[in-house]
Amino acid sequence: MFLLLGLFAADRLGGIGMKWINRHTGDLLAPKFRYLTEDLHEDVLLIGASRCHQHYVPSIIAPKIGMSVYNCGI
Repeated sequence: MFLLLGLFAADRLGGIGMKWINRHTGDLLAPKFRYLTEDLHEDVLLIGASRCHQHYVPSIIAPKIGMSVYNCGI
């Protein structure tokens, strides 16, 4: 029982620490991750690596399918 409580506490504290680090980092990808986890309202997500990020343009895709599109490519 104490082991489970200890693991739960460590997980929660680690999550709080990582949230603080994410908010205070100067990384270029941090704003994109923040938008994905907190403010996302689009209907379709394009998920992938650099090829997705560079080759799929949401402003072209969205009118064709009639939905809002966000490119999550990294």
